[in-house]
Amino acid sequence: MRNSVLIWLVAGVCLGLMAALYGWRGGSSSLFLMLLFFFIMIQGAVVQLIGPKRAVVKRSWSPITPSVGDEVEVTLSITIFGGFPPMWLEVRDGFAGPASRISKGVAQRQGGVLWFAGFRREYSGKYILNELPRGIYMDCPITLTWGDAFGWFRRSLYIEGIDVLIVHPSLLRMDSSQLDGRIEGNDSEEIVSMSRVSTQLGGHIREYEAGDPLRRIHWKGSAKRGSLLTRIPDEAGQEPRYLLLDTRRGAYAHILGGKSAERMVGLGETNQMFEMAISAAATWLKREFTKGSGDVYFCYGDMESAKHLSGNRGLYDGLNLLAGVLQENGDSESVSKLFVRANQCRSGKPQIMTIITGIMTPEMAESILRLSNSGDQPEVWCVNRSAPGTEGEKWSTRLQEYGITIRYLTSHIATFSATEGGTAHVSA
Repeated sequence: MRNSVLIWLVAGVCLGLMAALYGWRGGSSSLFLMLLFFFIMIQGAVVQLIGPKRAVVKRSWSPITPSVGDEVEVTLSITIFGGFPPMWLEVRDGFAGPASRISKGVAQRQGGVLWFAGFRREYSGKYILNELPRGIYMDCPITLTWGDAFGWFRRSLYIEGIDVLIVHPSLLRMDSSQLDGRIEGNDSEEIVSMSRVSTQLGGHIREYEAGDPLRRIHWKGSAKRGSLLTRIPDEAGQEPRYLLLDTRRGAYAHILGGKSAERMVGLGETNQMFEMAISAAATWLKREFTKGSGDVYFCYGDMESAKHLSGNRGLYDGLNLLAGVLQENGDSESVSKLFVRANQCRSGKPQIMTIITGIMTPEMAESILRLSNSGDQPEVWCVNRSAPGTEGEKWSTRLQEYGITIRYLTSHIATFSATEGGTAHVSA
């Protein structure tokens, strides 16, 4: 609106100057310039007064539910009503564009601009979104602009967006050692505490006994241990699995090997360590629902209660939750509350629980140890190791001595790519 008023003021001043020049000096040239500015203003007024009155925009995209790193093709279909079809039309889509984040983060500029020519009432065009950060994008507006032949006098329609785009986290591409059932963090890399370890492929591992079918022999584990091991599959009606995601900011911003983890911090409210933890949680959910492990209970941050995931939509619902997870300024009490909320869903039998965190902290280790002492079967996925000599490193050693599995993701990730600034729940 301000720009439109400014254009009219400039045009009026120019017309006044041409009229003054013609009145002072006369001549055909001055008359021509005065009439030229007059007709430019007339056609500008006509464009603004009799242009479109209403528009409907339909937005679609492919893939429907993209993941981080996917290229998203957005299609816009515009239909205008009322008035006279414009000479040209500019469409600015704020989809996944500059946003006010709930977490007060910094959004990368996305969205697209399309230009159309011709006196038409229906338009269709496409543009590409690249490297969208993980998040939930909603309330993204669309602006339609048209004007005169010179592009000086313009008018716009502002259309509120009602579409919701959910960008799922990417999956980790792990090497085979993440699936062979061994405990990471042991220098000997042997399978220990067989009675307590649940393998990544389902079931438990024990020493080979006469009569065990050959198809159940755990060949990789047997080769590493030097003696035959047998995988015992879980019985029908498996117990629910539990996934706990640590969202405390402090668990992802510790000193690593004498260097500050702030080097890993990206834009806004996230960093690469936290994004790797989110991707690890997505990978865990994908694994559990692919092998049909049964019901899953997922809990993170300050959720009121653990989310029950099951059936055909279980994985989809879980990934939708992960798309909107943010880091929090939690303390030691938030860790205890996280385990309490998970215990509210327990069936009374020992739980098989996976805890994903950035780096081992004393408060997290104490909660895991209490969980193990109560008869449950916890395993821990840490993004990185604690620095040597720290409390976290001492607690990690103690947990391993109790036979608790600790997997360090940075030691077994083939590749990992996370768009910086990618953990925001977005509202534009």
